[in-house]
Amino acid sequence: MRILSEKPASLAEISSLLKKRQKDGELTYEQSHTLEYADAFTKLDLKEAQALDRALEKLGFLTPGARSALTDILPKKEDEVKSILSREKIEASDEQVKEILKTLKGRK
Repeated sequence: MRILSEKPASLAEISSLLKKRQKDGELTYEQSHTLEYADAFTKLDLKEAQALDRALEKLGFLTPGARSALTDILPKKEDEVKSILSREKIEASDEQVKEILKTLKGRK
């Protein structure tokens, strides 16, 4: 197998991709366990996750990896957001962190 491209994906996207792949044939051991994990821990359906990703993208300073992590975890506190951003090596002001929390508010 050759990797053609690579990009961060939310658990909802992973679940959707693997379910489509499952329709074409049996999943590999790794794929089936990844699907189980994604289904167990995703908090949003695909449309909600995509809408949230677009809203976070509009903030203009988040990487795709940070947006995926925020979509999967749905942090509720400033420290949680800062932890995710630090993992992605993003420095954000307190105002930007509050913007993120405002964008995330009201999701599951």
